[in-house]
Amino acid sequence: MDAVNARLLKWMDAERIGKSEFAKTVNVSPSIMSHISSGRNKVGLDLVQKLCAHFPQLSIVWLLTGKGKMKNEDDGLTLEAVKQEAEILKQRLSDMESALNISKRTLKNLMDRLEQP
Repeated sequence: MDAVNARLLKWMDAERIGKSEFAKTVNVSPSIMSHISSGRNKVGLDLVQKLCAHFPQLSIVWLLTGKGKMKNEDDGLTLEAVKQEAEILKQRLSDMESALNISKRTLKNLMDRLEQP
């Protein structure tokens, strides 16, 4: 696997960003992420540009060369970065609420079956 691909996956793991969430955030297809994680495709300039726009806390120098720190010194605490993080958290919360509602319906159905003679 390409070193840049490996560092991108290491950063995603450190940030606890899943492949599908990452793909959605930077607007690439999930298959692209699958190809990058398998080593079939390398991280290209288009993806690097999207990383700069969506994840200012990621050090592009570290990503491309392995030198320096994984995160930029200011940890990306810009207004735009905070807004992006808030949007990601809102989406995660919405996903969790949906999963909770499904679990509640499933539990109710099971309880209803137990009450039947």
